[in-house]
Amino acid sequence: MTRYYADTYALVEILRGNPAYEKYASRELVTSEFNLLELAYALTRDYGKEKAAEILKIVRAFITIVKPTDKDYAEASALRIELKKQGKNSP
Repeated sequence: MTRYYADTYALVEILRGNPAYEKYASRELVTSEFNLLELAYALTRDYGKEKAAEILKIVRAFITIVKPTDKDYAEASALRIELKKQGKNSP
């Protein structure tokens, strides 16, 4: 099965039920603690800290949390630079 990396924006759109992200909601998703921190901020801002904690607990049950290495960060940055040169915004 293909795994997809869900950044904060993707997580927010999945939770909002955005039709453009609907197909990813049932896929195997991975993210980092950093993205969960950003998601927690957005959820707390919009729904308060208790509701944010409830939603985060649910998200954690359905997503794999990865711990990127420095090599991962460098490779992701190189890919982003290359895509920017090609006029693309994201992978």
